[in-house]
Amino acid sequence: MKNYSRGKGTLIGEIPEGTEFEKIADYVGTYKKDQLKVLGYLKTHSDLYNKPSYSLFCDYKGRKILLNIPAWYGSQLEADFLESNQDPEEFFGGASIKEISSWETKFKNNSYNIEIYE
Repeated sequence: MKNYSRGKGTLIGEIPEGTEFEKIADYVGTYKKDQLKVLGYLKTHSDLYNKPSYSLFCDYKGRKILLNIPAWYGSQLEADFLESNQDPEEFFGGASIKEISSWETKFKNNSYNIEIYE
């Protein structure tokens, strides 16, 4: 399975068959460098909300996962990726999550922030 935006792949490698979608709430916490590597993102369409939804394609301790992320974060990531004019290997190469934190929105829902090692 591949995802394309403007005809350009957004993943390093391919998503293995059977890869599970995971809730970001289950991954709130701090991570050591390269413990939760980012390999790209997947953009799909949510029929429930009639808008795009995003998942990070990650390698968590050697296991591939699709980590569901907030739409606001996904759209910013997509814009940055497309603006960079880089391929996934250049843009995501060496990217790893440092921390995932939760915060409450004005609508009393939780949203999440993802901090990447620089």
